[in-house]
Amino acid sequence: MRKILVYIPLFLAFFILECIGCNNKSNPVQNYDMKSNLWMEKAVSLRTLIIKNNTFKGTLESLLKKYDPKIGIWTDINYQDSDKSGWEPVNHLRRIKSLIIIQQSQTLTPEQNLTIQNTVNKALDNWHLNKYTSSNWFQNEIAANVHLSDIYVLYASHLSIPNQDKIKTRLNAVNPEKRTGVNLIWMAILKLKFAIVQQDEETIAYLSKLLASNLSISQSEDGIMPDYSYLFHNSRLQMFAYGQGIVESYSEIIWLLNNTPYAFSAEKLTILRSFILEGWQWMSRGKFTIPATLDRSCTRKEALLSPLIIEPLQLMKEIDPLFHLQYDSILKAQQDIDHFALEGKKAFPYADFGCSHSKSGSIFLKVLSDRQLPTESINNENLQGEWLNYGNHYFVTDGTEYTNIMGCWDWNLIPGFTYVEGYQPSERNTQTGIAHLSNYIIGTMPFHYSNISKDKQIHLNKSFFIVDNQLIVLISAFDTFPEVPIITSIDQCKFQGNAKENGVLIQEGKMNKKISAGNWLTHHGWMIKTNYSEGIEYQVKKVKENWQSINAKYKMEESATAFSIFNPIIKHSNNLPFYYTVQPEQSKQGLAVEIISNSIDNQCIYIDSKKLALGTIHNPHKNLELPLININIKSDIAIQFAIENYRIFVAEPSLKSSEVNIILNNKPYTIKLDKFGKGFVHWL
Repeated sequence: MRKILVYIPLFLAFFILECIGCNNKSNPVQNYDMKSNLWMEKAVSLRTLIIKNNTFKGTLESLLKKYDPKIGIWTDINYQDSDKSGWEPVNHLRRIKSLIIIQQSQTLTPEQNLTIQNTVNKALDNWHLNKYTSSNWFQNEIAANVHLSDIYVLYASHLSIPNQDKIKTRLNAVNPEKRTGVNLIWMAILKLKFAIVQQDEETIAYLSKLLASNLSISQSEDGIMPDYSYLFHNSRLQMFAYGQGIVESYSEIIWLLNNTPYAFSAEKLTILRSFILEGWQWMSRGKFTIPATLDRSCTRKEALLSPLIIEPLQLMKEIDPLFHLQYDSILKAQQDIDHFALEGKKAFPYADFGCSHSKSGSIFLKVLSDRQLPTESINNENLQGEWLNYGNHYFVTDGTEYTNIMGCWDWNLIPGFTYVEGYQPSERNTQTGIAHLSNYIIGTMPFHYSNISKDKQIHLNKSFFIVDNQLIVLISAFDTFPEVPIITSIDQCKFQGNAKENGVLIQEGKMNKKISAGNWLTHHGWMIKTNYSEGIEYQVKKVKENWQSINAKYKMEESATAFSIFNPIIKHSNNLPFYYTVQPEQSKQGLAVEIISNSIDNQCIYIDSKKLALGTIHNPHKNLELPLININIKSDIAIQFAIENYRIFVAEPSLKSSEVNIILNNKPYTIKLDKFGKGFVHWL
């Protein structure tokens, strides 16, 4: 026994020396075994990850209920479906994967295990025989291949040789380089997972390098921007659409490749961390977001819950442990909105997006500049939302406000949009943008409208200011007032049954009611007021869901649920400039705001209690007189500004200038601008 105890340390020392020799490649056989063991271990981790992320909530019986074992199909799947976004045949592969996950995550009888193995192979035979093909490349090259890759990773040893070979042939043909952005990433990762199980280290090395190079700060129109927003499809804000693929994919692959020769660098991890902490959590309130962050994807059911990333956050805690408290904070907020603790303001100038968070609620603001294109409508999605990013704002407290009501919306009355019947916004503008100056958010959006025949044009300006957690919106007069109905929509959300005028409850039966200028309209924790002479018209509409009107993937579904929609609007009956303000009910009467200017040339407010001036100079050739200061722009560009404590903060919305020349009380200043178009100077 003593001899054994003596030999144990010697054996361990010998084993360690052998391992060192392996790492130095002095023993190729041992080196091969260690590599093999490494990738076998990673394959096990990969299988665990796939099962964890794809848990099937039904039963084996429910999954096989409509399966036809004679030909290997599910009778409730439309295999002739031609829809581009909700292509049904891909559910054939999804169900095959679900069968495998049931087998690997539950205790089954030998008969059940045999049934699953036979079903999987028969259903795959049918898939390969019929070569189901969508008219949308994404469904073929990504959606279907993701499932085939997972099926192979989870179940290769139980597949028939022909099915193994056909999946191998198909996945070996995947070519990520022919795509861009997150599409490239998805294709590279599905192929990388396949390579790990194959222990194909040459492919692993190549794909890990390709993936690492694509986790970067974009210098072009698409990708992760320097402000940590995510733009895709010609610089459209796709934070919780395609951007979701960034968080989910890279958290998995960095975790999977950790402690291998192909682990991602600290620099790459920093980019992913910053994308989550400085971007993701700011554009949401817990697990809830607003339509403008999703582009066309907001027309999918449950889309506004896309910020929910429990599994990726758990992985980030493992691979980035120094920041586990920050990830825990997001996790708590996503699991229970009452734990949402983020406070402050943030602007994303590359995405024309701004937000303000407090315990009482969140304000989100989105405008559209010449840096981005309007919301896209492709693959039969977003069939009505053409105004989705044209100067819109949203107010979120508990996430119930907008979630799953897109199928009930009047898409002409998107919150914050000014709708002119028969006219549409006709150009994107360099003067549009959102900036975070000092502790304030300033947004500006010039509107150019053209009628349908494009022989008449009208123009107005809007400026948005967020002070504390209060939104103040200035709307100038039109340069030409059209003789058609004009409506500015302040909000369009679920009616919570608790609207009040100056504290007096308004019953839901009051379907239309005017709130006089200067009076407060309160609903679901938010207060609204305007100085417009005609006041605010408060509407409650009972509307039945009609998702197929905005997304063709729901064309076979019957509308079921009806919602009462709360829609405060301002009907323009005269061509006078005005403002409205929205703030949390907890803030009582809010800030006293003085309107210094509200014209086509300049829009500016002054808050005496803070000795604060905020504004937009649309026309740099027009002087602006403020309390204590006269502003004259010598640069031929529009600017946004905040003045407080003898400092002037400026932002140049186009992000194209390196400096602004300005005269303050007859004294010239040159303000250098950073990459976000911002700068400041002290003045006396």
